[in-house]
Amino acid sequence: MSIPLQVLVVDDDEEDFLIARDLLADIPGEQRYEAYWARTPEAALAQMLPSNGREARHAICLLDYRLGSASGVSLLEQARAKGYTRPVLLLTGSDDPLVDQEALAVGASDYLVKGRATPELMERSIRYAIAQKAIEAKLRATAEALEEAHHQEFEVGAVIQRALLLRQRPASHPDGLSVGVYLQGADHVSGDYCDFLTFREQSLDVVLGDVMGRGIKAALVSAGVKSQLQLVARRLVTEFHCIGRLPEPQEIVGSLQAVLSPILSDLDSFVTLNYVRFMRDQHRLYFVDAGHPSILHWQASTQESMFLKGSNVPLGAVANEFYEQHLATFGLGDIFVLYSDGLTTALNAEGEPFGEERLKESLNPHLEPQELANALCQTVNAWRGGIGDDLTCVVVRIEKMRPRLPIPLLQKDIEFRSNPEELERLRHVTEELCRACGAQKYLDNILLGLSEAAGNVIKHAYVRRTEEWFRLKVRVYDDKMLFILHDRGRPFDINAIQPPLLDGSMNGGFGWHLINSCFDEVTYHRDEMGWNHLQLKIIRDETENNYHGTN
Repeated sequence: MSIPLQVLVVDDDEEDFLIARDLLADIPGEQRYEAYWARTPEAALAQMLPSNGREARHAICLLDYRLGSASGVSLLEQARAKGYTRPVLLLTGSDDPLVDQEALAVGASDYLVKGRATPELMERSIRYAIAQKAIEAKLRATAEALEEAHHQEFEVGAVIQRALLLRQRPASHPDGLSVGVYLQGADHVSGDYCDFLTFREQSLDVVLGDVMGRGIKAALVSAGVKSQLQLVARRLVTEFHCIGRLPEPQEIVGSLQAVLSPILSDLDSFVTLNYVRFMRDQHRLYFVDAGHPSILHWQASTQESMFLKGSNVPLGAVANEFYEQHLATFGLGDIFVLYSDGLTTALNAEGEPFGEERLKESLNPHLEPQELANALCQTVNAWRGGIGDDLTCVVVRIEKMRPRLPIPLLQKDIEFRSNPEELERLRHVTEELCRACGAQKYLDNILLGLSEAAGNVIKHAYVRRTEEWFRLKVRVYDDKMLFILHDRGRPFDINAIQPPLLDGSMNGGFGWHLINSCFDEVTYHRDEMGWNHLQLKIIRDETENNYHGTN
């Protein structure tokens, strides 16, 4: 025998409840129905919305349209608002189409006219109402799953965007500049991007941009803008190399506009950006402002701040826009702040924007660039209550330049295959170099240590693959000799090496010990491009002056 289906009957008339109970009892078939009664709206809500996390015991509710002075429709509306999800059939005394519309509007599945209902009609109405609610529940679960999937995709997209479009720090930058970067993504992918380009020793190009809009479209346009900017910049650098100068920022931005303008027009989009070039040795800054927020410049000499602003429109806004660069000079200790509009347009609880003046007042020149970038964005976060747009902030400070390194007396770069047979050529090259610079007294140590280091590259970094390459750079100065090995093999964990035991209990660790014993200083690091760099230094006797010269 099947388990009876529980039915809640909400009716202020006991006779009507008994009629409904009898109709349920007379329904033909194996499925049985068991009715229980709620006479008042309060009693009905107690059954519909049980407390302490308990589920309602009934599968369906038969609800009277009139509950004395109360309305069954308003009761259902109240229950639905509090999360009641069971199917409901409205019981009414008249066959009025308006009742049907009102019932459906508040979430009833159907209505039955008292006095006309039969067991068969009631069974069909109950069966359809339960099936309808089951379909609605599945659709709701599917929609929630899709929403969660979309949310996860947006989260992953935001992580990828911050990693690929928003550079955490320049890979390298000129001496005399220090850089701090703060990136905070909103809970969505967006059109912000940040990049750094270095084309010569004493220059650094900083680019901040923002694509109109948010979401996937803005993120994809942002990725395209960044890739096109790098392609345009590097192509122009190659073209201008023959005339001995770098392309100007306005030339790079103008070429980018020519490439992107028809595309952005088709997409009904535009891009703001600041392209800034720091020329440290010239004490100059060149910038192109394509509708982006102003650059904040704090001058150490006057202890005052000003905003650097251009007059060009965003990329894609006007097809034939001529982009003009502007010049500013700087001195030691000056600070420049580049930022996205999320900083100045951030609104507090009263709807007041943070604005440029508060940004000026928040600049603390005594902080290091990274600390200052963090502090500015944290101040904005406090102003807006932590909720709002993405924040991107780059702080560049002009530092004292280090003394230039002396020019090597001798320098040589040689490439070798990762083949043990190449070690003989490496030793021969090393002997020639030592003879050329009068450093024969170091030759034995250099040969022993360098051969061990190169052998480790072949054996461990490249795992004996013989068709890979590694490079040797040699730099000879009056006071030192540098031998630098570069390879793209497996990384080397210098901290995992244990001091060798000479009692016969260890088989490894001697190579690193041998290399360190042959040179005065040994350093190792792996860069962000996946290159391993092992530098081996010999300190030369100050009395030596036996350099014979070489090519």
